[in-house]
Amino acid sequence: MNNPARWRWVILVTAVSLVGADSIEQSSAEHGRSGVKDDSPLAALLSRSEAARDGQLFGERNDGLLVPEIIEYGGLHVGRFEVTRAQYAEFDSGFKVKPGEENLPATGMGYVKAYKYVLWLAARTGKQYRLPTDQEAHSLVKSIKPGGNTLDYWLGRTPKTDEVEQVRQMAAAVSGPSALLLPVGSLGVSADLDKAAAIFDLDGNAAEWTRNKNGDGVLVGRSADQPEHAVKPGQPSEATEPYRGFRVVLDVTP
Repeated sequence: MNNPARWRWVILVTAVSLVGADSIEQSSAEHGRSGVKDDSPLAALLSRSEAARDGQLFGERNDGLLVPEIIEYGGLHVGRFEVTRAQYAEFDSGFKVKPGEENLPATGMGYVKAYKYVLWLAARTGKQYRLPTDQEAHSLVKSIKPGGNTLDYWLGRTPKTDEVEQVRQMAAAVSGPSALLLPVGSLGVSADLDKAAAIFDLDGNAAEWTRNKNGDGVLVGRSADQPEHAVKPGQPSEATEPYRGFRVVLDVTP
């Protein structure tokens, strides 16, 4: 990690862990964010500290069940984050989560498993959870600027075509097949930082399963294993299996 930006990120994450998210949130509420750039790592940390938690786990409890937090953004009621490993593991008992990885996005499942999760979540809660449509997801992605967790982030520059697979293999050799994933919300937000509509990771981390008008799965968005420019507007993602996740939408009756 020779990139100065990465070291600044490590220092900020360490500060939050030492001070505590509650303290950061209280300080943010009392003093505002004057002087903090909207696209800075500190702004992202301050905004993430306002997300719903159960202890250290992102999400909310619904009759004991850890469920994704829903916010209103882009005309939808949508998950603030991608579904986390801790949340998904409540549905799939065979999905093993290592200590410290609970807030990583749940990845590695195919479209059918993602679809079954939202059906299960709807049945368990009595609420109308679903996957986003591919058109909804493309609109959300189109509404935000790049800068998330992609290979560009890890290299500090745009990777050359012949470097992409090499970087993936290097990372996997060190920390496993999903080594480039970050805990949800680690980087910048995709909405006004002073509003409750802060939404994260539409610009990278895991590509996200969606459902098209024929009921088929379509993978949308940037991911940590792909260059930032690899996904063209309106086109499906080519993320590899360890970097395929999803987020949920909640249909709310007026």
